[in-house]
Amino acid sequence: MKLKRALEKISSRFTYKEDTFKSDYFDSWRVMDDSQDRLYGDCDDYAMTVLYEYYKTPWDFFLNVIVLRKAKIYQAKTMNGNKHIFASIGNKYFDNWTLDKYYTRKKFLKHTKHKIIREYYGPEILLYLIIGFFKG
Repeated sequence: MKLKRALEKISSRFTYKEDTFKSDYFDSWRVMDDSQDRLYGDCDDYAMTVLYEYYKTPWDFFLNVIVLRKAKIYQAKTMNGNKHIFASIGNKYFDNWTLDKYYTRKKFLKHTKHKIIREYYGPEILLYLIIGFFKG
């Protein structure tokens, strides 16, 4: 139920906006500013913000996403051939395509038609969040 509430809270205010900073090697990930009426970001910003809302504090977010990896971040190829980021907590998978819903891994991949390319690990996630912090 906690994940459902986090998804509903973020999804109801989320508007997709592509990053202006992109390269083949680096992306910038960020937790969107929850004090705003609307939340503008892309797929990785959505995933990070939902996870942050779920864990509630910076320490719990850091511990569970970066260190313990209770939440996981994936890169996928969409049915259109684009790269995409989505996340999971346990066997609950979600992204900005499914918005306020989550699915088991099998149902999520069938529903979205994403093809997993890779999983991100702590140091990479931290690096992308640092880039996002300085990018603003």
